[in-house]
Amino acid sequence: MRFKTVLHLTSYGLQVTGVSTLYSSGEIGGGMLLGYLACLGATRFLPRIRLDGAVQGIVFGILLTLFVVDAAILSPFVPATAHLLMLVSLVRLCSARTKRDYLLLLFISFAFVLIASTATISVVFPVWVLVFLFLAVLVLILLESKDPYERNRGLSLALRGHLWTALLITLLLAVVAVPIFVVIPRGNLGALPAKRVAGHLSGFSEKVSLGEMGEILINEEVVLRIKVDKPPHRMPRKLKWRGIAFDHYDGKTWSSTRGLRQVARDDRYQGFLVAGRRRQEEFLIRQTIHQEPLTRVLFGLPDIILISGQLHRPYVFQDGNRSFRTTGVGVRTYTVFSDVMTRDEKLSQAPVPVYRQAPGRHYLQLPELDPEVGRLARRITSGITDPIHKAFMVEQFLKENYQYSLENTSASSRDPLHDFLFDSRAGHCEYFATAQAVLLRTLGIPTRVVNGFKRGDYNRWNGYFMVRHSDAHSWVEAYFPGREWIEFDATPAVAAGASLPVFAAFRELLDAIDLAWLDVVTFDHLKQYGLFQALGDSWKESWDNSRRRTLAAWSGWISGVTWQQAGLLALAVLVSALLLVRTGPRLWRRVRDKWAGRSWVRGSATSIPDYYLELTRILEARGLVRKRSETPGEFAGRIGGALNSSVPQRLTEIYYGNRFGGLDPSPSELAEIRVSLDSLRRPGGI
Repeated sequence: MRFKTVLHLTSYGLQVTGVSTLYSSGEIGGGMLLGYLACLGATRFLPRIRLDGAVQGIVFGILLTLFVVDAAILSPFVPATAHLLMLVSLVRLCSARTKRDYLLLLFISFAFVLIASTATISVVFPVWVLVFLFLAVLVLILLESKDPYERNRGLSLALRGHLWTALLITLLLAVVAVPIFVVIPRGNLGALPAKRVAGHLSGFSEKVSLGEMGEILINEEVVLRIKVDKPPHRMPRKLKWRGIAFDHYDGKTWSSTRGLRQVARDDRYQGFLVAGRRRQEEFLIRQTIHQEPLTRVLFGLPDIILISGQLHRPYVFQDGNRSFRTTGVGVRTYTVFSDVMTRDEKLSQAPVPVYRQAPGRHYLQLPELDPEVGRLARRITSGITDPIHKAFMVEQFLKENYQYSLENTSASSRDPLHDFLFDSRAGHCEYFATAQAVLLRTLGIPTRVVNGFKRGDYNRWNGYFMVRHSDAHSWVEAYFPGREWIEFDATPAVAAGASLPVFAAFRELLDAIDLAWLDVVTFDHLKQYGLFQALGDSWKESWDNSRRRTLAAWSGWISGVTWQQAGLLALAVLVSALLLVRTGPRLWRRVRDKWAGRSWVRGSATSIPDYYLELTRILEARGLVRKRSETPGEFAGRIGGALNSSVPQRLTEIYYGNRFGGLDPSPSELAEIRVSLDSLRRPGGI
């Protein structure tokens, strides 16, 4: 294959790899990828164009104008930059001639990978990086050989040697990079804002607003991966991961009026003790939570007792609604201990003495409501005096008389809650939670609305719950003296779409791989310290045990050795050392000459063979040094007369054929080289 063809195809491979990383990170769509690949294929068959100064200026002006329009109207800045680089790469591929052109293409593909690295931590990304690294090394090697091949166009390209060299360098770089990747601490990965998607996607939010227009779209992206220390069948059937609670309602939006206070770290528990333990430790459920860049809010099963782990920042804040958060938004892994009691368990126990301060009147706050809302609450609970029974009746009424919907038709109304209760009678979970909270408040029962997640799907590959954006949920907590806060959920059950078991298992496997890669990406200084400490302790323990066993074995053996045996052993060691000194160099030369015939040891035709370098070293030791102005042939002719030998001339001929003609030495020539060099090494040899 021609050298120029290989160089051009490798540059094409770099662009394909770079754009594929953009697609895998979500920075460009499938249509954009297919369009670029089609244009890339078209440039392969277009004639090469020459861009002089004037033409380059015009092309640059057109591309810059397209970029400004794209960034101002069509796309955000980062995707617009990627689009500009894609156009530049297409133009440059049509006109690539010089080293500078190919280096520019290399830098453009590197920019693609760099942009993708800021938008994804997927396990697929390092695979693309390795492919890019291999092609980049191959391009650099080809560019180093470009000038000699252009001067000698008749030479064939030793492609196999170039490929093996590029692969070896790539593997060496990976071997060097992995330890560096391990020891460099990672910080918070949430420095860049999350990408925004047009429309209203299902998912967790730090507010509840009934006035947002538009249909809610299902988002199946996994945001929480939670492993608990109990088997799934022993967990509550309708468990929820509690996030943030709200106490103030203005007619459309819920918000929190309770102030934040910083929780002090408790070194006894290596974490933040946020509540006293009400029951024995065996009732606590431990949850290890891997949280994607989502929110500052921390999640867990109610009621949270202790928070610990790698929060990347040593601060935890608690508000008066028993919600917890940290600073910054990023990938984080933390552990939560919860004293979980289901609603039935709380109600089955005897009422506890009221030892805490009753909730304030902010849990009964209501905006100006249509009187019909209050009449509805009183009609639902007519004839009932027990507050808990009233709450159950409101929950049951909403479940049985209203439908779950994602269309959000009530948002266009001046009073979304009134429209939901009396007109549309359909809405998503936030409408049901708001309706129950407001109805209970009109009856004098303190309530708050909670945002969090439902249980999610259990991943059987490594035993954790996969919680998706679509599992985001809202429910109600109501306060009853002697019972404290009790959970209520008025949203009707929605039948989940069934998928084939094989597809579900495959999706779980892919998510398990992503979680393993997430552990690599978030390998911060705390994990590093734990790993190196464990390795150090293990190595020290193994070394001590091995040293004790070895000393005991040697002590037992030495104590049984006689003086005669010791003398014979010393004599054997001395004879072995003399034989090694005498025969070692000759044995090494035989092994080296044997492997010198291997193609991967000889190298390509563009490298200087070892046997010629050995010839020059032997001659330099005799005072015969090649002048910088001499060619190898001139040098051999000059010293041939001085040595009265044709050996230098013969080895130079083989060297010429090997390096410049691409002719590998035959077995007979290799034997001739070995014998000739051995004769020159001997003192006085020719």
